[in-house]
Amino acid sequence: RACLTLACNQRDDISLTRWLIPEQRLAKVNLSGHQVPVIPDAFFSLSRHGYSVYFFLEADRGTMSQGRFLRKLQAYWQLRQTPFEGFRVLTVASSATRAANLLHASRQADPNQTGSLMFYFCCESAYSLENPSSLLTPIWRSPGDGNWHSLLEGKSPGSSR
Repeated sequence: RACLTLACNQRDDISLTRWLIPEQRLAKVNLSGHQVPVIPDAFFSLSRHGYSVYFFLEADRGTMSQGRFLRKLQAYWQLRQTPFEGFRVLTVASSATRAANLLHASRQADPNQTGSLMFYFCCESAYSLENPSSLLTPIWRSPGDGNWHSLLEGKSPGSSR
């Protein structure tokens, strides 16, 4: 949050308009007949030119199995079918290798198993308090196309593939 706040403060065109660390589930979705809670590590929004973009943040520490992480992403995929539809899910991993492994696993989160542009991944070494503005640059990789992305691109990030 500190880096994101600093990054936004360095720009006149963007602001961090909401930051929430949920103490309980924000929603519950149905996955294969089971009710699964959606509890992100944080939920925030960025505003730019009168338009807000919403993000769920997952801070991965490498302690969750890829299968459990995939189930979490599948829950976010189901959540996009509800009033929460316009959002991205950001995962910050503790290493580049872990980020790459989670990115690869995330291709199975959508029903077509093609990867979705609603999921973004980066390694925590891609930004720092000394260079917080890098958070807003293309350091985020998506399984939807394998390309590098910025948090600021696109008008409706949650509606992408």
